[in-house]
Amino acid sequence: MTRRVLPLLLMVTVVVGLFPAVSVAEPDENGIYPMVFPVQGPNYYTDTFGACRGSGCSRIHEGQDIMTYGVKGVPVVAAVAGTIGWMHNQQGGQCCALEVNHDDGWSTVYIHLNNDTQNPDGSYSDDGQGYGIAPGLAPGMRVEAGQLIGWVGDSGNAQGVTPHLHFELRDPSDVPYNAYESLLAAQPLPDQPDPCPEETECDTAAFQDNGGRFT
Repeated sequence: MTRRVLPLLLMVTVVVGLFPAVSVAEPDENGIYPMVFPVQGPNYYTDTFGACRGSGCSRIHEGQDIMTYGVKGVPVVAAVAGTIGWMHNQQGGQCCALEVNHDDGWSTVYIHLNNDTQNPDGSYSDDGQGYGIAPGLAPGMRVEAGQLIGWVGDSGNAQGVTPHLHFELRDPSDVPYNAYESLLAAQPLPDQPDPCPEETECDTAAFQDNGGRFT
């Protein structure tokens, strides 16, 4: 019996050694989880984590609403590097939202991305036929902090409400964590170089994709 048990114990030891423990990050002593600010345009927000939602406070707000002064189409970037988890990306149906799973076990959620068609003058219809997730993204794909993942809108249960990004931060147990202080401390993207410096002549080109969005 001893000769049978020892090889088994040795095998278990070797297997465990091949898979080292995964380190899990924690917010710092001030409760701040490091991230890039997810909305790259004019915005405002207050701490609405835990606020009542639904009829008779039937549910509790599990994130922060980042408002964009009534403007749709403001760029949304990944706040933290990771892998795309679930996506609601059915154009004209259940659209548009996604989750990014971080390398440390935490995750961020981006809801109410744009689902309306952009008009030639830059305004948006309210037809639900647009697509507000960045082209080429799919579950399982890697994204880096600051990478474009979509655009602010009013999809889902935000129809008829001022456009905004519903942003959630969740711990490794998938428990919502108040991201307010982390957003206040979030890092902006580095300034981008001016594509048309002064005293130079530049042309402007516009591209309209199959979702009706102008770039």
